[in-house]
Amino acid sequence: MKKFSIIILLALLAPVVSSAQYLNQLYDFDTSADWGYSVHIASDGNYMIFGGASKNKLAFNAKKIAPSGNELLSKTILRVYNTNVFRGNPGAVRQLPGGGYIAPLTYSRPYGSSFIQHTRLAKLDANGDTLWVRLHTNSFTVSREFMNDCNLMPDGGFITASIRGWNGNGILKRTDSNGNVLWEAVHAANGFYTCEYIGNGKILVGANKTRRVHVGNHSYDASQPWFLVYDTLGNLLKDTLYSTRYGGGGKIYKDKNGGFFHLGFLDSLVYPNDPSDIHNLPEYVAHLDDQFRIVWLKHFVTLKADKRWIWNVKQLKDDNYLIVGLRADTLFKPEPVGQGWAMKLDKNGFVVWDNHYYKDPATSFNYLVDAAERSNGSIVMTGTVGSTSQHTQDVWVVVVDSMGCVIPNCAPTGVPKVSSSKTPELVLYPNPTKGSFTAECKERGILVIASLQGQQIAAYNIKEGKNKVAFPKNSSGLYIATFKTNGGEVAKTRVVYQP
Repeated sequence: MKKFSIIILLALLAPVVSSAQYLNQLYDFDTSADWGYSVHIASDGNYMIFGGASKNKLAFNAKKIAPSGNELLSKTILRVYNTNVFRGNPGAVRQLPGGGYIAPLTYSRPYGSSFIQHTRLAKLDANGDTLWVRLHTNSFTVSREFMNDCNLMPDGGFITASIRGWNGNGILKRTDSNGNVLWEAVHAANGFYTCEYIGNGKILVGANKTRRVHVGNHSYDASQPWFLVYDTLGNLLKDTLYSTRYGGGGKIYKDKNGGFFHLGFLDSLVYPNDPSDIHNLPEYVAHLDDQFRIVWLKHFVTLKADKRWIWNVKQLKDDNYLIVGLRADTLFKPEPVGQGWAMKLDKNGFVVWDNHYYKDPATSFNYLVDAAERSNGSIVMTGTVGSTSQHTQDVWVVVVDSMGCVIPNCAPTGVPKVSSSKTPELVLYPNPTKGSFTAECKERGILVIASLQGQQIAAYNIKEGKNKVAFPKNSSGLYIATFKTNGGEVAKTRVVYQP
């Protein structure tokens, strides 16, 4: 089940503030079911919102918003046949140098008593007007193909990532600068979700492998992240399938801190007696090294009152990470309640701030799906607000400052306060470690190694300078290292044990 079909049933609430810095406002594409899916900072400083409208026929739309909140333009770019064309989204719209955009689209057209889906790639100018549209699927030989992502290549051409068939093959296509297909690479992965040129003649692709898991009398669908590297001629160079402990759509991106960052979910049942419970499979963000090994992982174990859904992760100008999505209080009720959610993580995966947002107490779901950073550090986010009982949805635009505040001087929620402004210096190396490492610090204290669940597995007395530490024999994986000085200051980091 795709996230849109799930999250469209969710909810949330928030105050109205509008200025050149802050904004919390709804917009309409002239139907009762509208959503914002992608946001970009235009070259003129305005906000370009791409989204959809699905009252009668699903349309791909664009809207330009001034920082004041005034709507500058609104248009339908393309219109297609039915309400399930884009599987909840038009694919990841990318901004091009010079201010234009490239958009991966999935069309649906009548075929007998049913519909068939095929893909097109569209190039748009800075105002969302169509420059060209290229058909990428022979709809008479392929009944279903869905395009999820596209990206620019150094020569001005493009690459696209698609799924062929329901849970079928992954498809990587290379085009020229006019969108004409030069070659395609087909892989047994159950769909390609992201694609990106990462330099040195290499293309990074995020995919997944779908499987059916049986637990007692119950079963559920799960997937394993699958990371691939191709050369610019479509030859497969690297093929990495994660273990069954990890799941998700395999979304992966080049990280400015080196390596990659990835979002997915843990194949873990919070409520094992009911595998279908939507609060299972906690979502995570992870930083990977250049061999796709996990350096750190931030996951969100959820309870009935607090389900965190990650829709997107963006890397900010300070090289930290911004998560946008949904924080749901209850799901699949007559009027479920949820809140738009954004969280900033630092380069080591620690929370900088954690905020949730809502628009109107009368609405039943509010969620955020994309974000873009302005030159002053403020953040523009888009998503949708609506009511499941009233069958209404509107495009939602929220502008917050660099601390995630939609009003000045807000207090970020969910971030524990630190009693001391001083953080001790702690360096651990090598990390990952095969069994021993060096802990280097400038003060005496205690170093505690604990699991991600908080279970302490070792503690060491640390002196000033370099300390040789033997990692306890334990399962390989990610651990938390906490160093507390004799003066009470605390530093935390992650350490990866790979014996």
